[in-house]
Amino acid sequence: MIIAKQITFLLTAVIFIGACEELVKDEESITSNPEELVGTWDRDSVVISMEATVNSEQVLYHFFEEGTGELTVSGDHTASLTYLWPLSYFESFDDHDNYRCNDDGNWYESLEQCEDNCATSCEFDSSANDDQLELISSNLDMISFMRALFEGSDNAQTITVFGINPDSDGSGNDKEHAFVEVLEVPALSSLDQLEEFEPDSFRVAEYELENPTYTYDSTNFSVSIAGITLYKVTRTDSTVDVDSSTTVTVAGNLALTNLTIPANDPTEIAFIFDPTEFEDDSDGPTQLTFNADGSFNGIEQRTDYDSTGEEYTYIDSITGTWTADSVNITITDDYEENGTTVLDTFTIRYYVVGNNATFILEESPCGDDATDDDGNPMSEDECLDEIEKSLLFDEGSLTAMTGKLRYYFHRSSSSRPFLPMFVQENKSRKVNINRSAIKSWQQLLAR
Repeated sequence: MIIAKQITFLLTAVIFIGACEELVKDEESITSNPEELVGTWDRDSVVISMEATVNSEQVLYHFFEEGTGELTVSGDHTASLTYLWPLSYFESFDDHDNYRCNDDGNWYESLEQCEDNCATSCEFDSSANDDQLELISSNLDMISFMRALFEGSDNAQTITVFGINPDSDGSGNDKEHAFVEVLEVPALSSLDQLEEFEPDSFRVAEYELENPTYTYDSTNFSVSIAGITLYKVTRTDSTVDVDSSTTVTVAGNLALTNLTIPANDPTEIAFIFDPTEFEDDSDGPTQLTFNADGSFNGIEQRTDYDSTGEEYTYIDSITGTWTADSVNITITDDYEENGTTVLDTFTIRYYVVGNNATFILEESPCGDDATDDDGNPMSEDECLDEIEKSLLFDEGSLTAMTGKLRYYFHRSSSSRPFLPMFVQENKSRKVNINRSAIKSWQQLLAR
């Protein structure tokens, strides 16, 4: 299957591209009376986001939300395609492994890497990456597509994919062809075992046309098609049969949405897997009680791994003292370590609106402990340069990046009337997220 074979690299290419949203209006201007903290608070959620500061106006693309416009599939099959996958962007992260060791057949990114790992000689193959896809559009975003195809789906669904392949026969001759694939993905509950879920088995129809006419802007991520008629094909191990009487037509205009980030104005950008917020309830304080005498206690949920590598969650009690002004709260947490009482003091931003409290922990991913993928130390400039390239910002434009964890709490009991926070309606919406992505982001913050 065309799709399954050629987009595997995208799973590892995704780092932390964001989409920009204003999580809370006028958050920085909110001040609170410290006495409003007194009482017991239960956690609602934890939201992870980023804040970027640039020295010149930049554009950030929304890679995983619906674009502007649509590509319409009509004829034998009908569909509306509103997602455009930025393949040319992700290919920039591909290693392009063009060097092969003659004795073991393994491919390497560079000649030096090949020679370091090869006992005999290395050869270069300039055509190793000639068959990468030009573009893909679908009725699903890329992440949802991969989950449905490789993990199954709670509900049966029809996935339609349109794409342009610059090398239809794999020979490296740049012979383009357009394709439409229709996949019927059954509900996971209808399968006996996940291991038996084979994506290739659920392709219902495929349509193709050589030398399509289209316009694609791989810099600004937009495609324009006046009309392409594709013919149904049926493949066997050795033949391809074309049914010229069964066709679909693809036409329309589709572009990724984007947001302009102004110069010298720290701007909130959300995490990659959800265009507005990214929630994680796996760790951190789940209940806090602030007492009027300056003491506090609470419970904290932690995740760890047992000897077999299985993840498990446990609850710890926490105690300490607190002081606050109208903007920041300083907490001293005391705990036992090797028979000794340890005091851990930190200050974070907070605000209280009615019976809701928000605590904001900020930390730069480019701090003193920043390392590259191989664990080597990175300077702040090197780290910012890496993020800058990931976000497609101009060279030297990113001056600061701050990771933010917002802990949302509500008061357990209060005689005060409830005053709703002026936040977006979807703040409390639970998001179906990839837990491994959360851990990657937390590790980035912890570097």
